[in-house]
Amino acid sequence: MNMIQNLVYEDNGRWWVDVANLKDNPKNVVIYEDETAENKKQQDIADSMRKRIEKGLGPNIQSIGVWEDGMIDFGHTRVKAAIQAGIERLEAKYTDAPYPSDETPFDNTVHLLESNLMREQTHWVKLTTYEQLINDYEKQHGFAMPVPIRNYYIKQLSTSKKTLDMLADIKHHKPGLMKSVPSTMSVEYAWKDAMGKLKKVSPKKQGGMNLFNLFPNGSKRKIVHKSISYANQLRNVKMSFKFGEVNPFERGDISWEGGAFTTILSHTFMSAIAGILKEMGYEVRTANGHPTDPDIYLVNEDEKLEVKVVQFNGNGHATTWKGGMNVREGEYVLVAHDADFENIFVMMSTLTAEDWKPRGNVGSYMPLNHWWKNHKDKGDYEFWKGSIKLIKTNSNPDGIVTMFMEGVDE
Repeated sequence: MNMIQNLVYEDNGRWWVDVANLKDNPKNVVIYEDETAENKKQQDIADSMRKRIEKGLGPNIQSIGVWEDGMIDFGHTRVKAAIQAGIERLEAKYTDAPYPSDETPFDNTVHLLESNLMREQTHWVKLTTYEQLINDYEKQHGFAMPVPIRNYYIKQLSTSKKTLDMLADIKHHKPGLMKSVPSTMSVEYAWKDAMGKLKKVSPKKQGGMNLFNLFPNGSKRKIVHKSISYANQLRNVKMSFKFGEVNPFERGDISWEGGAFTTILSHTFMSAIAGILKEMGYEVRTANGHPTDPDIYLVNEDEKLEVKVVQFNGNGHATTWKGGMNVREGEYVLVAHDADFENIFVMMSTLTAEDWKPRGNVGSYMPLNHWWKNHKDKGDYEFWKGSIKLIKTNSNPDGIVTMFMEGVDE
């Protein structure tokens, strides 16, 4: 350490340092490379320093701490604010902390953090701090940081191992997203983007057929009737046992899984729609298991139609159609049925990527009220059986999006 002669000097009973003689702690530069959280504070401090000087006061209320060679121990933001404000000297004192040594990198980092407890920390500062602590611990001690110590510092950083791991993935795989977190997107959303886990959107074909015109009223009724008839046939199938007969699609002790029937009803509608189109002269192919297959594909026209079926669980957001990670924009036949398949709702609607909300890392979903908000004024839908309305009451003046189903036998 090369000392600077009279680095901290006395003037009128106060101790000062010339800003021009100061230099950053190299670890501070590394850890606080992301200054996003400090920018406004630095500006506020610079403004405060100017006002204090105008009143004949010293620029900084609290002294900064320096070593004898001019390296800053604490007060880095105040030094930057002074430079921004054109202030040439700050009140200062010599620090009594040990000078940073190459032999104790972990101790140096811990001291730097303890000297900056009041400093704002972005996600990226926390990640850099965490990585610096991990690396410096191994350099100083010759082995990896034990988990209890690691967890202690994660808690000190007010974050979690999961968040830090996601941030590390973002930094490694798609560093361009770093400036967007958390200003315009969450850590989890950015992580999904960086790891290629966000929903991929297949846009609706431009200039294609109006698929609503494929289905005159007679064909709509025929599709619904065929689907209901076949589903009811399945529900009437009995399995014989010594103790009696069991219908796999009626709720009972050894039968009924609601999701299974919903899946079968989805395939039923898909086949009914494809069959009616084939009767009308179209070459049609249904999904055969490949993840990118549409439910219904009109081969010669290169048009796609999807089918989604859900069991009705209530109005508002309670009933939701589920989708996969990849979203296909275009026309959908949307179906809802009650638990005992006594009532059903069917409509055709144009859907876009905005209709589907992410569902963790496993897919997407579209609540009933979310569909209503996006489409109630667009007119890009047709009710085939049943309807959806916003119902307002004295107790609920804002209203609730309500699905009206119709009897399967009506």
